[in-house]
Amino acid sequence: MSSHPTRLIVLLSALVPIVVTALPAAPSAPITSLGIPGRDNATPWIAADGSLVAVTWGASAGAQSDVFLAVSRDAGMTFDSPVRVNREHGEARLGGELPPRVAIVPRSVPRVTGDAAAARDILVLWTARGTSTALKLARSRDSGRTFEAPLTMQSPNAPGDRGWPALTADAQGTAHVLWLDHRGLAGSDHQAQAPHDGVAMARKSALYYAAAHPPASGTNPTVAIVQTR
Repeated sequence: MSSHPTRLIVLLSALVPIVVTALPAAPSAPITSLGIPGRDNATPWIAADGSLVAVTWGASAGAQSDVFLAVSRDAGMTFDSPVRVNREHGEARLGGELPPRVAIVPRSVPRVTGDAAAARDILVLWTARGTSTALKLARSRDSGRTFEAPLTMQSPNAPGDRGWPALTADAQGTAHVLWLDHRGLAGSDHQAQAPHDGVAMARKSALYYAAAHPPASGTNPTVAIVQTR
């Protein structure tokens, strides 16, 4: 048997360390922390459109939670300082199945030049505590720097619990919201049933949809609600 294969293996074994050490180290990606100091930061949700990136999350201190938003205008390389979205301090009800949602109103016509984040509406939706659970939607007209007063998505004085929402927006600026509503459980005997009785809960629950239209000049925004089941 020829010794040439053995020589080749020995030669390659000697060269491999040289090749490996000659490779440049991969650049480490920058890490940006968006948390609020002194709080438990969790339940993030992200939306992006081009170089505009919006991140919303909940920040808790004890039993109180607030919703924050941070925006990047350079595809996530840097972020503005976080802005609190909810006006009523500590009202947010958040969790792994109840994160806040964020949506960016898409451009109806692509813009080639100019500020990529100019005149963009950003929408944030969250679940709020109260005598009954509320779904609230706040709109920013300056790409997340400030927010208008929030809208309540469910019908006025709707009893019971609700949540697990989904949010999207169309090019006309209308917010489309879908959620699971348990108002049928309010005042029922469900409290006396097993906490894990999902069948009984489903029979008295329904999906609701609401469209929040952007306000025209001098008018208030409108909300249209439809029960889907």
